Amino acid sequence: MKTKHTEQQISRDAAMLAVEWKARFARELQDAACRVAQDAAIVTSEHYHQALPHAIAALVQQTELETTPLNAREETASQRAA
Repeated sequence: MKTKHTEQQISRDAAMLAVEWKARFARELQDAACRVAQDAAIVTSEHYHQALPHAIAALVQQTELETTPLNAREETASQRAA
């Protein structure tokens, strides 16, 4: 199945946001891998593989906090508690 690719322009703001998210993800993944490795002398690719779900979850949580209005966050928290 072939899909037609159209030329799309990406705004400067969107490109900068992509760069920011890439950097945030890299930091979060590195921090999570170090936590998984604990006291190991070397952080390995296996530590990174194990840390990946944690890093993704942390970014999703950060995104929800940044993009959800305060009143909606309070409603969601109370719904989870119920």
